[in-house]
Order: sequence, then structure tokens, then C-alpha cells
Amino acid sequence: LCDFFMKTSGADDLMQVAARVHGKVNETLFVYAISFVILRKKELRSVRLPTMVEVFPSRFVPQEALSKAQLQINRMDPNQTEPVIIEHGPEFSGTHLKPEHRISYWREDYGINVHHWHWHLIYPPAMGFDRDRKGELFYYMHQQVIARYDIERLCLGLPRVEKLDNWRIPIEDGYFPKMTVSISGRNWGSRQDNTLPKDLRRIELGEFVDITDMEIWRSRLLDAIHQGFMIDRNGDKVPLRDDVTSGKRGIDILSEALEADAELSVNFPYHGDLHNRGHDILAFSHDPDNAHKEEMGVVGDLGTSLRDPVFFRLHKLVDDLFQEYKVTQPPYTEEELFLPGVRIERAGVVRGNEADVLLTGWNTREFEASRGLDFSGKPVILRLTHLDNKPFDYHIQINNDLREPKEVTVRIYLAPKFGDREKEMDFMEQRILWAEMDKFTVLLKPGKNHVTRSSKESSITNLEELTFKDLENSGPGNTSEQDAF
Repeated sequence: LCDFFMKTSGADDLMQVAARVHGKVNETLFVYAISFVILRKKELRSVRLPTMVEVFPSRFVPQEALSKAQLQINRMDPNQTEPVIIEHGPEFSGTHLKPEHRISYWREDYGINVHHWHWHLIYPPAMGFDRDRKGELFYYMHQQVIARYDIERLCLGLPRVEKLDNWRIPIEDGYFPKMTVSISGRNWGSRQDNTLPKDLRRIELGEFVDITDMEIWRSRLLDAIHQGFMIDRNGDKVPLRDDVTSGKRGIDILSEALEADAELSVNFPYHGDLHNRGHDILAFSHDPDNAHKEEMGVVGDLGTSLRDPVFFRLHKLVDDLFQEYKVTQPPYTEEELFLPGVRIERAGVVRGNEADVLLTGWNTREFEASRGLDFSGKPVILRLTHLDNKPFDYHIQINNDLREPKEVTVRIYLAPKFGDREKEMDFMEQRILWAEMDKFTVLLKPGKNHVTRSSKESSITNLEELTFKDLENSGPGNTSEQDAF
């Protein structure tokens, strides 16, 4: 369907073709395909996509809340124009009786799940879609999500995520999403505590994966990492290093085999499909052979997978393989790391009149659920609780000892100082916990420079999702900022 839409010539043609297709395919496929094309067609670069919260409200709130809203509408005065409000959070899908539920607010945050869905729109899995540094960015994006998640866990006194490296023991933490699959109206699959992963035999989906396959693929990837090469389909060695002649980069080659993409992997039948099939096995762990005709779990969908704690265990396994590869690479030289003549003298953050104090807390954001679901023509508002922070400014004092101006790139990271046992971490332990906060360029004049940067200007974070109303009222790329708190 993506290819079909991509063949259209211009916005008008796309709209006409989409109108003919609409209603003939399921809505998830339709929305994915139309979004995929809007992001890629040059003539549609000024078009902005509305937030997925309003397109698929049922992916962000329990079905019970949506049903209550419909019941309220059924009982209300037909002339009433006031919208029905659905509030969700901060307890989310479970109580705090289980330690993992204490961090549900982070996993079930609408922003992180929308981000994951959107990222995979740009870098789609298993579609043969090659893009510059796609493999490296697959590694880096997920590594940053894991780092930020581990930081949050440490702040709550929880241990860091353990990688899912043994598929033959039960998964301790279950997950009950309490949401419905929009295309079928059925509940997403739930996983009980201590569920044992099993061989996947979903005949109706053409999914056949053994636990043994997962173990073999991981072993072969580790062998390739430590031997320094992969074996292609002709039996030739493909070095896992950067090749200036071909332009291929080692981490991209590894990632294409690990994620994996059948068309981009150097040897898909041999190195397998560890990441994607891992998601599938976990998503159907409650009903691996369709004996109960259950829907898959949320970890099998790009727009909901981060809600499940097991997502992070799987991606810790994936990240561990990438880290294993990175420590086999030659270290950076001093020439690559240092910038002669430029020195950072001091750095800190300021919020109001306070230095080096950041303030986080709950905030709410409202979305129109009635844009994505039919509530008999009545307005229904989703009021979602989410974690937020008060805006702050970075202040950096930099000396440029050169005689001329120098343009530099500034990267800012957030990292924990203490680990699980409240002991100060060494650099090798801490390095995978650095979460990138901002990246920008600045022109330094000779001498002393005082660089100030607002957290609202971050190139890493998104201030807000664009709603249908934002797009209707402001037009593409012209939205007003929303104040935190």
C-alpha cells in the first residue's frame, strides 16, 4: 500500500487515491501507509501529521474509560454541547503493589509511545527501506530510550533493567494493557506473571519461530562481532568495520542483521531476525499457537510496545550486542576527541533564580478523542496525565583561545552519578547511561564566551504533539508553544 501511494503525483492525486482505498483496508494499515508517504514525498514536506493520540485514542486509554464516555453521551441531553472529559493517569494500568508498576507512568507516557511509532515511520522495519545511517540510528535511538528509562528507575530506587538473555525461564513480570485493538474491537493480549516463552506457531499469521532459533541467532551474531566479520549468502566474509571505499559502516551492517531486514541483511537466513522475532515471541507468549484465538500483546505493535516492561528487557539484550561490538572497535584518538584552543570553563543549569535545580512534576494535556472514535457526533476530550518539567536554561562558559571565531557543536547529556547500590559509578559503567538532552552549534568569538540555551529549544525533545485543531487553526509548521505546568 505504501508503494501504491508513493506512485501518486501530488497532494490532490494522493487524496483521490486514498479516498478510493479508505474503507477497503484496515485503519491501522491505512494510517501507517498515508503517514509513511506524507513523510517521504517532496511535494508534501510542509504537511504536518496530527498526533497519533487523536488518530488512535484507544491506544492510550483503557476501553473501560471509553465505554463510560459513550454511556455518558447516551444519557446526556441531545442539546448539550459541553464535551465529555476522559481523565487517565497517574496510576495507569496497575497499582503500586508491584514494584514495576511504580514506573508505569514512564512506559505508558503518550509522548514516548508516539515517538517510537513516528521514528519507525521514518526508519521502517523489514521493508527493505535503506537510509543513511539507519542501522546506527536504530542502535542509538533505542540505546537512549534504555538509558533514560534506567535513569528513571534509579531515581525511584528500582534496579536497572536486566537483559532478556535466557528464553527458557519464565518472565517474572506480566502485563495487562486493558485496551482494545482498534481494527478488531478485541482486547490486546495480556501476559500473566511468570509466563514461559514458547516456540511461536501462529499459522494464521505465517509466524513460525523456535526458542532455539533465538539462541542460535544470538550466538552467530556474537561470533561475528568477536571474529570481526559476517558471512554473506555467497560464503564470503563481510568485515564489521567502516569501509571508506564502499561507504558501508560496521555498525550499520550489524544492525541490519540484528533488527533485522531480510533485504538489507548480508545473510538473513544465517544471521536470522533476533529483534523482530523476539518481539513476536513475547507478543504471543500468552497464546503462541492460537489455541485460544487471542490477540497479540502490545509489545508487538510499534505504537504500543513501550508500555510493556518486557520491551526494555528485550532491547537491553539488543543493546548488549551493540555494546559488545563497540568495545571491539579501535578507541578514538585525542585528535578526534579534543578541540585545540577551545576550553569549557564552567557549565550548569538555571531555573528562575535557582542554579542546578530541576523541577519535575505532573502535567496534563488534552486531546480530542472524538477525532479518532465515533461518539455519536459528540465532543469527547482525553485529559492525559504525564510527567513534565519546568523550563530551564543551560549556561556554559567557553574560552576560545584562537585568534579567529570558531564554530563548534555542543552536546549536552544527563547521567546518573550513583548506581543501584548507591555507589558512585566508574566511567565504563556510567557511559551507557548518558542520555542526550540537546545538540546545537554555536559560533565562538575569540576570548570568553557565555552560551545560554533554553531547554525549550532542545533539538532532542518535542515540546508538544500537534492536534487536529492546531493544524486547522495555525497551518503547517506554525503552532503556539504550550507552557509547562
